[in-house]
Order: sequence, then C-alpha cells, then structure tokens
Amino acid sequence: GSITIIKDTVPNNGQDFSYTATGDGVSNFTLDDDGTDANPLSNDRVFSDLEPGSRTITETPVAGWTLSDVVCTGATNSTVTIGADGGFDAGDTSVTINLAAGENVTCTYTNSAQPGSITIHKVAPTDYQRFSFRFIFGNQTQTFQLGDGQSIVFDNLASGTYVIRA
Repeated sequence: GSITIIKDTVPNNGQDFSYTATGDGVSNFTLDDDGTDANPLSNDRVFSDLEPGSRTITETPVAGWTLSDVVCTGATNSTVTIGADGGFDAGDTSVTINLAAGENVTCTYTNSAQPGSITIHKVAPTDYQRFSFRFIFGNQTQTFQLGDGQSIVFDNLASGTYVIRA
C-alpha cells in the first residue's frame, strides 16, 4: 500500500511546512505549496510499498498560518483517525493511519494564511498640520488624514500588495 500527504495552502505560498512521521516505512519530511515543484520542495510526499500497520503523520504549526482542514481519502479497509476524535477539529495536527494491505490513502493538509494588518503612524515636526494619504489595495482606494502622533490600522488583510501614498 501507500500513504500520500499533500500540502495545500490558501493562497499558494512557498512557506515550508514540516512533518514528523512515525511507523515502519515513513520518515520526517517538509512540503510547500508555492504552485510549482521547481522550488526544490514539492507539495506532496508519497510513501509506497508499505506493509499493513499503523503510521502517524503530524504537521508542525507555523506562525501566520492556520491548519484549516485535513481530509483523507482512499481508506476502504484502512482506519484513519484525525486528531483525538477521528474528525478534524481546530488544533488537530495529527493523522493516524492503520493501513490495510494494498490500500492507498491520501491525506490533504490545508492551511490558510492568517489575515494581516498594516498600521500607519505619522510623526511630524508640528502637531497642528494634517497630512493626506491614500491606501490602495486591488482596485480600491481609501483616503485618510493623519496628524502628528496619530495612527490608523487596516485589519483583516489578505496577503497581497498594498500601496500607501502621501
């Protein structure tokens, strides 16, 4: 049989994700999902020619990313347990596969980038003058003014390019 682990990130990203693997025929590995296998890391790891038995694959948490789902397919006679109760819950990072003879189980770990924020803080030589700014994201623009010591925070931003113009 075989076990395949697939990394899916939303959005695709070159962030490396490390896995520990226990059981016969499996070993620790690292994956990324940058949309290409040219980076030298792939987004999947296949362990083939496995004898029946139990293996556990655990993803190491990465700052800025949330493990949002783990889905395993191909287990007709094999037993797959995700986390402590068998179904994916927040905080679950391990999958235990009790592989049956000749079965091929595939588990996809999906991580989502946590939204970010941008804080703009104005420092000026005088406290009575206000300065105008434009915050540009995609095809949207937000204008605002700040005086000395004032700040504005843009929260829940998806990864991407943002432009601030004075």
